[in-house]
Formats: sequence, structure tokens, C-alpha cells
Amino acid sequence: MTYFFLSCVIVAAVYGAISAKNKGILIKQGAPAVLALVVSLFA
Repeated sequence: MTYFFLSCVIVAAVYGAISAKNKGILIKQGAPAVLALVVSLFA
């Protein structure tokens, strides 16, 4: 369940960065989600 919601946040960050043409969205929203996903995979 955690993986699903983190994946949704990552997809939303990528879509937001593409549609708004703002890379800051990807860094501010996507990077913490990717980090949390990696940590939860190895925990």
C-alpha cells in the first residue's frame, strides 16, 4: 500500500513538471517521494 501511494506521488510530480514546464515541482515533490520509496524498499 505504501509503494502504491509513493508511486502516485512520483507520477504526479513527473506529470506536474511536464505540464507546468517547471522542474522545481519534480525536485520538491518527486525527490522526497523517490527517497521514501527507496528507503521503504530496503527497510
